[in-house]
Amino acid sequence: MLTAGWWLWRNTVLYGDPLALRAFLEGFATSPKPSYFLERLQLSLPTYLLMVAQVTLFTWLGIFGEPNEAVKGLGRLMQGTEPTASWALLCALIGMGLLVGMALGIVTMGRESWRATREKAWAKALAYALPILMTLLVFAEFVQFNRHFFQAQARYFYPAHAAMAVLFAEGVLRLAPSHRAWWAVGFVGVFLAILCGIVGWLWVPLSGR
Repeated sequence: MLTAGWWLWRNTVLYGDPLALRAFLEGFATSPKPSYFLERLQLSLPTYLLMVAQVTLFTWLGIFGEPNEAVKGLGRLMQGTEPTASWALLCALIGMGLLVGMALGIVTMGRESWRATREKAWAKALAYALPILMTLLVFAEFVQFNRHFFQAQARYFYPAHAAMAVLFAEGVLRLAPSHRAWWAVGFVGVFLAILCGIVGWLWVPLSGR
């Protein structure tokens, strides 16, 4: 409330409600909806879900620059003109690495929360569960959003970035014994940095188009 409360007050004054929902619906009245892809373009549901996932990942990594260009870039990817298969594979490895780390963190912190609950250490249980709950709630919001509008952009995960970072860090620390934790952190950090560097290097000649 201290950091966002005045925004809620501002929205109420300007738009009539704290979340500016009415203004949002008016602004997005002409935006693409799932029905456009599923009915007009005759895409299957799995194909549509894959497109949402791909565009979200690519905007997350900043591969296609400005989010609205992600759809165009994805179209070129499906046509086989951009980028190369190896380039796309590197991006997928980055995404899978992040997801694996977060999954390990969810398992670890979930167990700790359950253990603290059995010991009736409620504050500790909540502290372990909070990053998991935050990530799952934001993910559920994203799925619900894309059931009504085609908004496959990573920025809608921003509210969960801190929680996801905690889960990823916890997952990385579980990859090695406690006395080797810094080795695990260093290895994963360098590995992801190299992959991101390669992606950026390969993107330079493509971004000039």
